[in-house]
Amino acid sequence: MKTKIWITQKINFLVVVVILTMSSADIYAQDKNLLAKVAYENAENFFGAGNISEAYDELKKVDELLGKLTPKSQFLRVQIWKAYADRNAENIVHALNNCERYLELSKTYDLPEEKQVEVIRLQQQLEKDQLAWNKLQKEKKETAERQAQAFKEWNFTDWPLGISLDELKALKAGTGFFNKASSSTTRFEGITEIEKKTSSYISWTGTMGGLIDKTGVYGVYLDKENKVVGYKGTFKVDNSKSGYMGYEAANKYVQELASSLTKKFGITPKAYSTNSKEDAKYWSYRCPGNKGTFTWATKQKLVEMEYITLIERNSLTSCINFNVLFLQ
Repeated sequence: MKTKIWITQKINFLVVVVILTMSSADIYAQDKNLLAKVAYENAENFFGAGNISEAYDELKKVDELLGKLTPKSQFLRVQIWKAYADRNAENIVHALNNCERYLELSKTYDLPEEKQVEVIRLQQQLEKDQLAWNKLQKEKKETAERQAQAFKEWNFTDWPLGISLDELKALKAGTGFFNKASSSTTRFEGITEIEKKTSSYISWTGTMGGLIDKTGVYGVYLDKENKVVGYKGTFKVDNSKSGYMGYEAANKYVQELASSLTKKFGITPKAYSTNSKEDAKYWSYRCPGNKGTFTWATKQKLVEMEYITLIERNSLTSCINFNVLFLQ
């Protein structure tokens, strides 16, 4: 009799446990559904306010709480990724993927026809946008490759590179460069600069005069193996012989030349400039004007444009020099 009573009590206890467990599971499921509803509403509100990242984070909570992807949450996710794509075309592919995921839900859910049509139209537009984006990226890549090649090849002179100084002298023995005394300095590590002792160029000490010769070369850069890796020289001089470009025209020419080279190279130059009012102690021309540099550089090469423009000068009003050096 006692055994029967004990068994009955045990069964009743187990029934209560099962009922309580089922009730707890139902309550927990209800809580998760409620939390998912709140997260979805938060996502909608954030999206409506333009807070895309916050909307995306809240939508992730919906999927995690429900343990599945629903048409309602996925439709909002499509809108979110479209907004991301509008901000950055690199996200078009993600927007397209989410459109596809929404349409795939039609296999397991009865999707509203108007929502499907809206997503399909969006998908078609995104595909067009993706093609346009791919075309633009291809053009940018091709432009960058052309600019890199142009920068690699550009020089202000046609004097050769990669030969020794003796070989260069044999080729250019009749030029003024090899008819002047020279000095040797080191501006760049591992690079020796051979420069002519003459006032026939603009230098940072402020001396200026006519060209050494028609080539304009007054400096040679040599590497550790004594091979020519660059040149420095005068590109343009405005003086009485050239008919005086004038101060304003010279300044305009300098800026236009710098802009054209920037466009050609695809590299933003580092610019420096000063004038006689800002730096009087550094000004040895005894007349007002400007001077400065534009420097385009990569790890492999440096192109530096030095310039000066003078307001009042009897012999000349402007000069532009270049340093072109292959670093690797």
